[in-house]
Amino acid sequence: MYGVNASGAMVGVYGATQPITHAFLLQDGQYQDISNPFGTQTNALAINDVGSIDDRQCGLGVVV
Repeated sequence: MYGVNASGAMVGVYGATQPITHAFLLQDGQYQDISNPFGTQTNALAINDVGSIDDRQCGLGVVV
C-alpha cells in the first residue's frame, strides 16, 4: 500500500512476477483492481482527498 486519504481510501500495487505490476483501490471495504488492461505495469502511488490517484507514469487519471 502506498497511499491513504482522509476518508480512508487506500491505493497500492501488487504483482506476482516482475516487471508486471497491478494497481488497486480499497475504499469503503470494497477492493477494485484499477490496472491498465493494455499495460504490464500500473502504479497507484498516492490518493488525495478528492479521490484523484497519482500513477506517475501510467496515465490512468482515475478519479473515484
